[in-house]
Amino acid sequence: MAPPPSGEFSITLTKPFTTSPSSPPTSKIEIIGEPNRPATINVTSHVGAQSQTLIAKEGACDAEDVNELMDLVKPLQGLPSSPDKDIYGVDARLVL
Repeated sequence: MAPPPSGEFSITLTKPFTTSPSSPPTSKIEIIGEPNRPATINVTSHVGAQSQTLIAKEGACDAEDVNELMDLVKPLQGLPSSPDKDIYGVDARLVL
């Protein structure tokens, strides 16, 4: 996958932490945008028995909220992480 254009960011939160093709995440939130501009928000949920029903929603976030979000997640960028282990015990994965 090519890197995003300069300044573009992508924040993804998935739950549960461990997923596979046969066991998709029950919830996924993606926020894609650029600083000082509106962002797109995509929310995907798998519900029902065996998580077979997919519910997708799309929305927007204004520039002021994008700047506030970036200020909130900036301190998280330096924290330890592991692609294979839920080291914080919250059963969620945050990708910045």
